[in-house]
Amino acid sequence: MRRLSPPQQETLRKRVMAAVSDGMTTAEAVRVFGVSRGSIRNWKVRYDTGGAAGLSSGVPGRRLGEQTKLSASEAEALVGSIIDYEPEALDLGGKLWTRRKVRVLAERLFGVSFTEQGMGKLLRRMGFSFQRPDRRAIEAAPEAMREWVEVTYPALRDRARVEGAAILFGDQVGVRSDHLAGRTWGLKGQTPVVARTGNRFGLNAMSTISTRGQLHFTVFRESFNAEVFIAFLDKLLGQFDQKIHLVVDGHSAHRAKIVRQWVERRSKRIELHCLPSYAPHLNPDELVNADLKRYLADQVIIDRDQMERSVRSFFHRVQKLPARVLGYFQAPHTKYARLAAQSVVASEASVTLTRLSFMSTPVGFTCSCCGEHHATLPMGYSTTAPAIWEPSFADAPDCLLSADQCVIKAQHFFVKGLIEIPVLSNDDVFSWGVWVSLSRENFARMVDLWETPGRESTEPYFGWLTTELPVYRPSTINLKTNVHTRPEAPRYV
Repeated sequence: MRRLSPPQQETLRKRVMAAVSDGMTTAEAVRVFGVSRGSIRNWKVRYDTGGAAGLSSGVPGRRLGEQTKLSASEAEALVGSIIDYEPEALDLGGKLWTRRKVRVLAERLFGVSFTEQGMGKLLRRMGFSFQRPDRRAIEAAPEAMREWVEVTYPALRDRARVEGAAILFGDQVGVRSDHLAGRTWGLKGQTPVVARTGNRFGLNAMSTISTRGQLHFTVFRESFNAEVFIAFLDKLLGQFDQKIHLVVDGHSAHRAKIVRQWVERRSKRIELHCLPSYAPHLNPDELVNADLKRYLADQVIIDRDQMERSVRSFFHRVQKLPARVLGYFQAPHTKYARLAAQSVVASEASVTLTRLSFMSTPVGFTCSCCGEHHATLPMGYSTTAPAIWEPSFADAPDCLLSADQCVIKAQHFFVKGLIEIPVLSNDDVFSWGVWVSLSRENFARMVDLWETPGRESTEPYFGWLTTELPVYRPSTINLKTNVHTRPEAPRYV
């Protein structure tokens, strides 16, 4: 239990108490989940007194105000000052908070002194971490951004729902050989050296994404202008049967006269909508661009042809990962863009098991998928979704269900794989198609390696079986599971 992170411990506690509440005995829970009777007894008390919230993991360490130089109210005031003000507004100079500046502020406000190391510990205990901040243009208009998020976009979303139209977010990106940068491990005090080409060359691309997990893109070598934009829009229209509402920034090519005229002639097929000025953080497609640059930073690129292959490889890879595309709409500043009217899966998706069921015929079976009779024994059994999936999730903006991946409420992550059982006196195997719940970290790592050659060499991922196999007793739900990856194949694990 101590080897698990606080969020994993919380998930385990809730799984155990859910199973116990459904009738599982303490002895069974000890065997299935690998926890002690004392832990279960303690969790029952917490659950009885506080419900599900009583099983949550708290912040490690002392509470604010306990055995510290600052009282709880003083610590709260310090937190508010850091969040609400930049250092220069409090006569501390600059725009970035450092331990030294916070230490000076605490001494000025409350008359208490801290070492920089002590202030660092206090900041972490108060929930802060040392981060690279997002940049915002001084020219940006906060009121215009607020109106877009709270008024303009919700109206566009409702209109698209009535029209049966798709909303896409688009953006262009330029990459250059001399701008590629990343991070690597190195000895302290010794900056690592990475050899790169000294030639300077670049490439441009444009992409669009939707909350259905779709991505479309084009790669080109010329400069981005109105003609290139129109050519991309023309190709984009060929990919959709319904009308498109495309959200872009205020680039001059997007606002060019020939673009406006082209769009007006096709107003029943496409409309353009511009984000507020100096507000790139409101465009989820900007995160695709950032992802692309991180990917290229780890590639060996010596000429423009190789750069183009790498850029196309990245986009093709992301196209096949709707869960990853959905993740671009989960950032703090892009959550507003999720569409309640759309989802990655059709509304008829459910937790109904796809059974290869036996009929009364002496030999063979009738397949519940195709409805045909097969004169052989069924060699597989599969599920369309994890056991906790509900039909209502299909229309939820923070849920996703594809053939291999599932995300529920942007908090629970699942991958589909096979449990293969050898058949005696036969070269075939019997396959159980099952779903396994993974931690957010393991799911993200698996998605990153989804189409990477050699992925089978990665360590197994720990998870929990989330499929009920009907012929086994007791229940197979929540059994500890190791997920092993294998070479690229129709099924990932």
